[in-house]
Amino acid sequence: KAASRAYAKALFLHPSNAGSWRDVALALHHQARLIDQLPPHKDSDNSNTQVSLSLALSHQAERMLHAAIRASPTSSPTWAALGIVLPLHTSSCSTTTIVARKEYALSRALQLDPRNTTAWVALSRLYLSTGELGLAQDALRNARTHDPTESSIWDAMSVVAAVSGDYQSSLEYAEHSMLLSGNGSSSRRSSGGEGMMAFVQGAIMHTGMMMSMKGALYAVAKKLP
Repeated sequence: KAASRAYAKALFLHPSNAGSWRDVALALHHQARLIDQLPPHKDSDNSNTQVSLSLALSHQAERMLHAAIRASPTSSPTWAALGIVLPLHTSSCSTTTIVARKEYALSRALQLDPRNTTAWVALSRLYLSTGELGLAQDALRNARTHDPTESSIWDAMSVVAAVSGDYQSSLEYAEHSMLLSGNGSSSRRSSGGEGMMAFVQGAIMHTGMMMSMKGALYAVAKKLP
């Protein structure tokens, strides 16, 4: 909320700055994701209110990004942000329509800047959510070609490997992501966790693999927050 207020103030001072519109939108998006991670209320009315608030913040973020695009229609980061912010589940549009809109925004971002690894990773996550593993892997290969030191790419690779059943690679990718994030900027230091979690969840679901890699599983579990 504090970030949203700060960015809104910057926006008031410079209303034509596309970056300010994008920053406000991303702050609202992160606020919505934090609400999504809260445990659901036992009271169904409060639980519905929680979902409604998250969707409202996401829609507000989307409006901010459309304003940013109007201010700077060739901004690759803004198109990528739109592809990330659009919620997959909403009562106003079908999931198929939202997926198509997200794919268009991310593709537009990559058309403007093929080196935008944020867009490549987001596109991979989108394909993974629709069960298109091959396309998800292709997107991450492209991302890694442009910046092999970006930890979020390796984290996403770990998740894709875990989903495809390649748990050894999943572990290796997650550990590499954490190694890169430890040597990188503060914005990268949270990377690796999602891949580690995917590896642990996959191991738990497959008893045979869990027994054969129980040492690695225990080591990974200790690293999770």
